Amino acid sequence: MSRIAPVPPQLAPPDVRAAYESAIKKFGKLPVPIAVTAHHPEVFAAYMGFERAFGRASKVEAKLTTLAAVKVASLVGCPF
Repeated sequence: MSRIAPVPPQLAPPDVRAAYESAIKKFGKLPVPIAVTAHHPEVFAAYMGFERAFGRASKVEAKLTTLAAVKVASLVGCPF
């Protein structure tokens, strides 16, 4: 649980709602970091740009990228 309350979908602007729907389609539920960064439009846009770029990165094999993401998540205590 984050210290900052997530922005609920019904209060989010249309562009943020579209990102919410895309994230829910991909992950099955809304990741908290996306909903928390939605409080600030510039931070949200930067975070989504980072996520897009990270998702497109192809220098490393997909299996290794997933393994690294799981390891980092376990180290920092992230449920995702």
